[in-house]
Amino acid sequence: MGSPSFAASYGCEPPGLRRKLVAIAHATDEPVPPSERSDQPIPEELERVIMACLQKDPGARPESALAFAEQLGACKLDDSWTDRDAEAWWNVHLASQLARDESVLSKSEQPTVFLRPAD
Repeated sequence: MGSPSFAASYGCEPPGLRRKLVAIAHATDEPVPPSERSDQPIPEELERVIMACLQKDPGARPESALAFAEQLGACKLDDSWTDRDAEAWWNVHLASQLARDESVLSKSEQPTVFLRPAD
């Protein structure tokens, strides 16, 4: 009842609540596979390696950075992706991700206050 009471009293969510909810979701929800979120095709082998890293059970994850690198190295990838393609992708996606992250942080760190009309 603390969060609704805080919101009712101050007209905004408690500071840091959004980050806590995201952390809880990361700890409890199964991650969405990259192939379901990307506009680019994701090779099945690569997706398996990525999803293994996101397993909740530590024993199901690659046992070390070396094991992870070996699994990545074993993936058969399409060679049509160039450095220029990668740079263009990062220019678009990294900028939008940074903007989203900044927006979430600024909203959770500095809650929006709704002013009530004076009586």
